[in-house]
Amino acid sequence: MKKSKILLVALSIALFGGAAYIHAQSLSEAAQSHREKLLAELRELEQAMESVQSLIDNKRGEAASLERDIAIFDAQIKKAKLEIRAIDLTIQTLQGKISSKEETIDEIVAKVDREKLSLAESLRKLWELDDVSIFEAMLSHERISDYFGDIE
Repeated sequence: MKKSKILLVALSIALFGGAAYIHAQSLSEAAQSHREKLLAELRELEQAMESVQSLIDNKRGEAASLERDIAIFDAQIKKAKLEIRAIDLTIQTLQGKISSKEETIDEIVAKVDREKLSLAESLRKLWELDDVSIFEAMLSHERISDYFGDIE
């Protein structure tokens, strides 16, 4: 009986121990399968994260490019405004010079008009003097200096 008890205990241990081993192995396989599933999901997530990071980097590059383009456009606008201002200043300078030249022309025209009148007066007096002899002309003035003043 002792032998049968030992045999029964050994058999129980073998059966239950084997079942526990099989169950442990089954749990180990399930855990391994679950672990592999989690690792596969982790790899997929890492790939998705890399894809999103690549998209973020591209968008950052685009944003930098757009910011650069905007900065270039702003600089070009500023340059155009400065060029317009320079042209305005040049126009104002030229208008000042034109006004000055117009004043000079007006002064010259006025001088020419005065000289025309003076010449006309001189021609008229010369015409009158041609009709009168020198002695008559001298006697028509109270002083001789008046006569010479009229000749000029």
